[in-house]
Amino acid sequence: MQETGYGACKRVQTATSTPAGLISLLYDGLLTRLRRAQTAIVAADYEVANEQLNVAQAIVLELIASLDHSYGDIPRQLSALYEYMYQRLVRANIDKDVEPIREVEGHIMQIAEAWAVAARQAEAESRATEAGRVINA
Repeated sequence: MQETGYGACKRVQTATSTPAGLISLLYDGLLTRLRRAQTAIVAADYEVANEQLNVAQAIVLELIASLDHSYGDIPRQLSALYEYMYQRLVRANIDKDVEPIREVEGHIMQIAEAWAVAARQAEAESRATEAGRVINA
């Protein structure tokens, strides 16, 4: 099977991303799947909705698995929130209801925005530290 241009681009992007960038890709993918699932439910295309929600659930599980619990309360709280969102997506899939999907989408949009800010700040700090090493070398 030949890989599409989009598929090849995503594969390269994933292979070359930083850990923070990979989490951002998961958030982006999750939001895409949530929006597709909502559209499918509204159109009564339940097969597509099921597929999209199953992928969304898998992404949430990957987000849970990616948490580093050595950083204190934030990973624990995120884990609980991700588990709640997972259950809401299961409910949305069973009931073919867009409301739980919209709820999860709202949570993910806020978390993704905060993650992007934190990742940019960490990258800037890393560049500043590296620049200091070069100057002192």
